[in-house]
Amino acid sequence: MPLVKTVTSNNVIRGRDVLNSNLGTAYIEINGRMRRIFELRNISATVEMVKEDVMLINDVMCKHKCVAARGSGSFEIYTGVRDYSTMIRSYINTHHGLYFTITFEMYDPESTRGRRNVTLYDCLIDQHILGMLNTENGILSEEMGFTFDEYNINEDFVAYP
Repeated sequence: MPLVKTVTSNNVIRGRDVLNSNLGTAYIEINGRMRRIFELRNISATVEMVKEDVMLINDVMCKHKCVAARGSGSFEIYTGVRDYSTMIRSYINTHHGLYFTITFEMYDPESTRGRRNVTLYDCLIDQHILGMLNTENGILSEEMGFTFDEYNINEDFVAYP
């Protein structure tokens, strides 16, 4: 008698539950002013665990100790928004006002997994292009790396059973 495996929604992901990468929203708060990041092409944020090596006498395998966490990310925007260069100029002139907050939400209404809403605090831009031209007759955009000091997951996806 052959074994028959019954496939149910409890042990496979359904196609409609995979998130559409284009759906969702993102907001930036600079100096108390919040606005939708309408120029956004993509965004991602990562928490990296900072580890130190631990070596023991008579053991050739290196052990690891987590000592901190580091937040970083990047976003790509269409060129033509002055907020970022204004923020950097303000820092150069006054030596403060460079930190900002980003809140973004991944949400696909077709998915039964719900949404994830994340806020990144004390963000700092790594670099910003002040101007550019290009002979390729294309759309101008730039990718900006950033770091953040803290985050909160305000709402999270529904767990799989």
